[in-house]
Amino acid sequence: MKIRLEKVEDHEAIDVLLRQAFTGNENELVMKIRASSDWIPELTFVAETEGKVVGHIMASRCVLDDIPMIALAPLAVLPAYQSQGIGHLLVDEMIEQAKHRVEPGIIVLGHPAYYAKFGFEVASQYGVAAPFDCPEEAYRVKWTGKTRLSGVVSYNSAFD
Repeated sequence: MKIRLEKVEDHEAIDVLLRQAFTGNENELVMKIRASSDWIPELTFVAETEGKVVGHIMASRCVLDDIPMIALAPLAVLPAYQSQGIGHLLVDEMIEQAKHRVEPGIIVLGHPAYYAKFGFEVASQYGVAAPFDCPEEAYRVKWTGKTRLSGVVSYNSAFD
């Protein structure tokens, strides 16, 4: 298993992966994020095995209290490769690389128990709120720097 940065040559395989992993239109979300100035290619990774892209994680900028943050979305693994730790490897790599950046944290809307394993905490305990209705337990933040902020998160229009 190899975790590496996404390349242009991966886009078709990522599109297929997203269509298989989700019932929604995450593939369109990914295309919109890539086309925006908020995409963070240095934090967007694929998991590859035997030359096949089997997992993907994407990062883009969001804003909290006028400070850029990192939005983790989406995270996907091909159904046949799920429950093998691939998503875990992708999240670990993003977190590790995010520690070397200026953004003080990562925001995610996802399964509470899954993201808690990586140290993501309920965002509301820091006064961090989503700009949309969602379960409080599912909206989480992981601080990668010393700064702690509060306020309502603003996302790229791709998330509308």
